Amino acid sequence: MLINGSDRSLSTCLKEGWASESARFALFLTTVFCACFSDVVFGGATFFFRDFAHFGYPLAHYHRESFWRGEIPLWNPLNDCGLPFLAQWNTLVLYPGSLFYCLFPLQWSLAVYCLAHLVLAGVGMFQLARRWTGSSPGASVAGVAFSVNGLALNFLMWPNNVAALAWMPFVILFVEDAVAGRKRGILKAALCGGIQMLCGAPEVIMTTWVVAGVLALATASWSIAGLTRAGLRFGLVVGLVSGVAAAQLLPFLDLLANSHRDSGFGQAQWAMPATGWGNFLVPLFRSVESRTGVFMQYGQYWTSSYYLGVGVVLLALMGAFRVRNARVYALGLLALLGLMLAMGDEGYLLPVLHKLFPASGYMRFPIKLVMLTTAAVPLLAAYGVRECCGDQAGSMSRWMIRVGAVLGILMVAIVVYAKRYPEAGEIWEDTFRSGWSRMFFLAGILGWLWWCGRRRIPQGAVLLGLLPLLAGDVMTHAPRQNPTIPRDRYQMEFLEMKDRPGHGGGRVLVTPRAHHEMNRTFTTNPETGFVVGRLWLFANFNLMEGVPKLDGFYSLYLRPYHDLWARIQTGTNKTDWTDLFNFLGVKQFTAPAGDRLFQWRGLLADMPMVTLGQKPEFLNDETVLKRVCDETNDFRSVVFLPREASSSVTARQSVKSRVLNAQFKNHQISFETEAEQPAMAVVAQSYYHLWKVTVDGSPARLWRANHAFQAVEVPAGRHSVILRYDDGGFRLGTWISGLTLLGLAGTWAAGRNPRLVHSESEPAPGAG
Repeated sequence: MLINGSDRSLSTCLKEGWASESARFALFLTTVFCACFSDVVFGGATFFFRDFAHFGYPLAHYHRESFWRGEIPLWNPLNDCGLPFLAQWNTLVLYPGSLFYCLFPLQWSLAVYCLAHLVLAGVGMFQLARRWTGSSPGASVAGVAFSVNGLALNFLMWPNNVAALAWMPFVILFVEDAVAGRKRGILKAALCGGIQMLCGAPEVIMTTWVVAGVLALATASWSIAGLTRAGLRFGLVVGLVSGVAAAQLLPFLDLLANSHRDSGFGQAQWAMPATGWGNFLVPLFRSVESRTGVFMQYGQYWTSSYYLGVGVVLLALMGAFRVRNARVYALGLLALLGLMLAMGDEGYLLPVLHKLFPASGYMRFPIKLVMLTTAAVPLLAAYGVRECCGDQAGSMSRWMIRVGAVLGILMVAIVVYAKRYPEAGEIWEDTFRSGWSRMFFLAGILGWLWWCGRRRIPQGAVLLGLLPLLAGDVMTHAPRQNPTIPRDRYQMEFLEMKDRPGHGGGRVLVTPRAHHEMNRTFTTNPETGFVVGRLWLFANFNLMEGVPKLDGFYSLYLRPYHDLWARIQTGTNKTDWTDLFNFLGVKQFTAPAGDRLFQWRGLLADMPMVTLGQKPEFLNDETVLKRVCDETNDFRSVVFLPREASSSVTARQSVKSRVLNAQFKNHQISFETEAEQPAMAVVAQSYYHLWKVTVDGSPARLWRANHAFQAVEVPAGRHSVILRYDDGGFRLGTWISGLTLLGLAGTWAAGRNPRLVHSESEPAPGAG
């Protein structure tokens, strides 16, 4: 079935009134989020649950501090003895939208930034569904379903993920324009795709391009010439997107190649359980309440929910079974594929995917692939609404009642199953309340649509009852999905530490035992749990205090240091780490103290960050790691270097020497050396090949020392040594990004000149 206008260019559609419809829909979504998160929007509280507090917020804080110093944060010296920051990708350093929280008070702006992106996501899905279906009610339902669902609300804890989600519909929309040859489609797709790429959410970006590619293929002309044109245009868009985001992608790819991840990193843990499909109808089925009041599903803890709303599922089934076109078939396939892949090995498809595309093994947690389903189902629901509000509304009402009855029976069966076969810790009353309350919404949605169909209610009036029901269903499906605390808690000083170290002046250690105890004893009081994390610098909280520490919480770690830290965490064959901690400059560590869970205690570490004159020993990597971790070492007198250094390093013994005038900045370390003979200068900072060293202005070789750190040989006498973080990939990527943007801007400007505009390509055959 073709709907007039479903394949027109977006600019034509906006001129015909879609802009005002989009604006009204954006106002509706803004009202919904302001009402549901009024304490956040109006400044009284902010989010804190899980990664928002100890990952997203500290990263934004560090980014913001660097911004106001006029510094691009390429390197972070405060975690893991130093590791790349911008190259992590999910730090949002180059994403234009991050200017919002850099310019405004972070305690308010970061949470509002996340909510604003959910509004943007809904508007994008509205425009995409409106284009495809030609139905404003269908587009409104799709927009609500995409931005107001359990997974989208869970994304509020990840500023990078929610930003990438917001751009997903726009990328799909403009990629279709590009593949169909519509005017400026390639330019718009390249720009939106590049912006999304800068968000740093690999799984969301991958989902976007899978959906865009499948739908572009489904609607392309299935001839050799048509497929060739579509493939070339799609490839051109991918190339331009890579060019726009090159400043971010090149550092990321370099870090990935030197990180602890490889194509075999992906694991089957945190997959959707076999009963997980039931959570689309009864959201608290097989879920247990955490200490903070948030319900988590058994078997996976990546997302607290992926509930789309029982009404959305109903309408999506109507669209899938009643509409016959290529897009609907493709969307149905994507929705099913997402469910199967999210189940991990139990879905049988994920191992096949890893074999066909080894790069997919870099991704953790199969549950992330449910994003394919949450992206496809809202669009299917838009088609279902179009049918229910069309000329055949009467007959569709009967079909809708039948499908609704089947869903109701399934919901009853799920609740009964939970009663008869409970999981350990599962409270059946929670499942029962979840089931009957969702049946209430299902009945309300069915009743409203049936009454509107019988009364021939105008489509605009239909939305007055339907959208609040759909949004209310999701907003009430879990009692506490996004808990908040007063936002001034992020401003208060909690750290109780004397002689707090700074960069170059030592580090602190949160012991593995402390991590375990903090996780185990977190209270149900959210403010107390947050304070405990701040007190003991849990995860990345140290970035807010400016205190260096031995660990951190990131997606990518430098491989050598990660191997060393893994040994420290497990305590392999070692109970006393005093020598190693002395080398690493540990000044404070957590330990039990009386009736207090932990207290910061001083450690008599007297080794500075830069030392000189150690005797080198040349060993293979495994032997070095064993010697560093498992034996007593005086790191003042010995340094372990790779075997290949033996032919280049002339220093062979311990040398009387000293280090003078050591100065430490985020991207540079400088010092002077004075030695009687050639000597090794050792820097207790993580080794990464982008650090370059000069001795008296001349380049020198930087060696990996003590498995994961840095060393340089200096001649006899007095010399000046400077280590600089020199990211050539970032510089090259910046040039590529700048030239690509200039090219896009020039092409766009040329297109505005009537004498330079070619006739607009004919649109592809309709698939609406």
